[in-house]
Amino acid sequence: MFFLDTAKKRPGLDRFSSQILHRLRPCYLLMGAVFIAAVSVYDTLLVFEFREGIMEENPFCRYLIQLDPDTLVFFLAGKLLGTSSVLICLVWISLFRPIWSVVVTTALVIFQSSLLCYLQVVDTYSVS
Repeated sequence: MFFLDTAKKRPGLDRFSSQILHRLRPCYLLMGAVFIAAVSVYDTLLVFEFREGIMEENPFCRYLIQLDPDTLVFFLAGKLLGTSSVLICLVWISLFRPIWSVVVTTALVIFQSSLLCYLQVVDTYSVS
């Protein structure tokens, strides 16, 4: 119980760690948003580059690609709209629910990390 007694004697430590976390939160949210956008752009570039032999997994994106397979205008607009709406929601959550913003950003970063690993491992962008 020595550790608990030490913590009771140093109440300023909680305040110090709280201040550090409060200052690091915007940096973490910014880095998370940049990572989310970067993975989305990378995914879009892969689809655009390999559009002849694309094997898109998402049925809605597959439909958008089929609407205009030559220029992918509908797919690119949908991807931009989706990514922008996610980033705008992150900003909104960070302004009105700062505690939730770290949890939501972490969940999205984990999802985008798994998508990035999937894009690297699975050969869905091979040209037939």
